Amino acid sequence: MARVKLNGPFKEINGSLDGLVFYTYRSRVYLRQYVVPHNPRTEGQQAARTAFKDLAAEWKALSREEKEKWNGRARAQGRRGYNLYISEGLTKRNKPEIEAEAVAQYRQVRTANEPVPQPTLPLAKGEAARRAGG
Repeated sequence: MARVKLNGPFKEINGSLDGLVFYTYRSRVYLRQYVVPHNPRTEGQQAARTAFKDLAAEWKALSREEKEKWNGRARAQGRRGYNLYISEGLTKRNKPEIEAEAVAQYRQVRTANEPVPQPTLPLAKGEAARRAGG
């Protein structure tokens, strides 16, 4: 990973270019190689995606009054009605045995593949010296 210093006409850069990704973290610009996200496409994962899609379609079909009821309940929790509807819907649809099977499949796939590299974030001021023992 490289840290990029920008000056002159360039104050900020984000996005990707030729397999490299520019990103900003705490007002600093960094550059890293693009990594394809891990997507095992297990049966459990596909079922969860289908359930989410179905719930989103159900929300869209709700009447204005029904949505207002959900928004009212969600507001008390600092949330939005849509998020509460999806969350409760997924919770009701996920049976423990299906969830346990999905977790087992995920662990099996994760141990069979290389771990997904994570970007290294900058250390806090003085942290590098502390870790080095100075």
